[in-house]
Amino acid sequence: MKKHGRFLRLLVWVGLLVAQIPYSSAEAITLAELRQDPELTPQKFAGYFSRFRFQRCDALQTPELFLSRRAGDCDDFATLADMVFREKGYHTQLVVVRMPEEIHVVCHVVEAGCYLDFNNRGYFQRTVKTNGSLEDIGEKVAQSFRSRWLTVGVYSQADGAVRMGCMISARGHREASGVKVVAGFKSQRPAPIPVLASAASSASPDTSSSEVSFNLAASETGH
Repeated sequence: MKKHGRFLRLLVWVGLLVAQIPYSSAEAITLAELRQDPELTPQKFAGYFSRFRFQRCDALQTPELFLSRRAGDCDDFATLADMVFREKGYHTQLVVVRMPEEIHVVCHVVEAGCYLDFNNRGYFQRTVKTNGSLEDIGEKVAQSFRSRWLTVGVYSQADGAVRMGCMISARGHREASGVKVVAGFKSQRPAPIPVLASAASSASPDTSSSEVSFNLAASETGH
């Protein structure tokens, strides 16, 4: 009887595991299929990307290119998640975390109480729970890199520029929103966050009409 019970539990566990794999490695998901899935959750969304390769790109890929190539990096994934879940009525945030050696982007899905991280796509639990604060997201992203966060901010992309929303530094400073980041030929890429409040200086510059040029550091990492 005990052996029978163990067998049934094993079958249930295997069934749950298989349910987390919506597509095999030979199949590709399309943007239309993501949009039309009435039961799409963050966990299920991430499962479609479990076999995608990490590949650093010099420019943000279109959703169609990212999906067809089955390769990309954190901002390709987060930007697609942000678009798809916004269309489905969720409140989402693109969050960029700057660490000493890395810059990483995730998509926070407010109603689900979690964020989507491209580096977690191959795990059984592919989403990361969060209380929604930038501090919590920054801390958990940094822990996944065995690092520490320096700044965390919410950003959006429009008119060829990355526009920062709310941003905080590890020292607890909360900066004004609306900082425009002029990104040049990499205008569609999330920028290394301009350090408006750093450990080196407690003075915060005027951000009411700031424009910050950047060149994306080659330190964005993933797997």
